[in-house]
Amino acid sequence: MRGCRSRRDLRATALSLLFLIVWDVSGIDIHAARLFGSDRGFAWRDSWLTASLLHSGGRWLAWSL
Repeated sequence: MRGCRSRRDLRATALSLLFLIVWDVSGIDIHAARLFGSDRGFAWRDSWLTASLLHSGGRWLAWSL
């Protein structure tokens, strides 16, 4: 039972690593970033919701946990 679980975990880790390598090499991240931003940056960068609540609040929540 334990050997089956560790093999499954190893396969999941290897598949995740492969996905990250393909993501990095292919340049898909640049295309995805262009969907949400422009040359001037992210449109909601200075919005209270994204800057204060989601970014700073999320960081505070992660540190508190």
